[in-house]
Amino acid sequence: MFDHEDTLDQPVHEEDPESFDALRRALALTRLKCARVDLAVQQRNVEHTGIAAEDAVCFWLASRSILQRFASPETDDSRQLQAARAGLREAHRALDDLFERACTEFATPSLRRLLDDLSVSLAIANCNAVVNLAKVSRRSVAG
Repeated sequence: MFDHEDTLDQPVHEEDPESFDALRRALALTRLKCARVDLAVQQRNVEHTGIAAEDAVCFWLASRSILQRFASPETDDSRQLQAARAGLREAHRALDDLFERACTEFATPSLRRLLDDLSVSLAIANCNAVVNLAKVSRRSVAG
């Protein structure tokens, strides 16, 4: 039986249109889910805010994971990957802002705990991405 886990650590290349297309779709879905969080907050819907926030973080994490697989000294300066990294940073900032706004709007302890947990997950994943990019940079200097 084929074990998909074996391929998760394999680097992909920008020339692989299927993988890069997956990255574009994941980033687009992340932006869509951010817009849904925004809409739920505007509509003052606590339940939908929590659901949309979880969805947005899941797609952000998927986007980060796919983008991380592209990281290599050869592709580090690619315009497409730089744009994808910028989109990921922008989505992270948007989620932070949306979560802060939702906590201000709603006094619901369960939603606040959820948003705090999601913020911590994003921060941890973001730190991990920085550490992994630093490894790639060291490899390119050493090579």
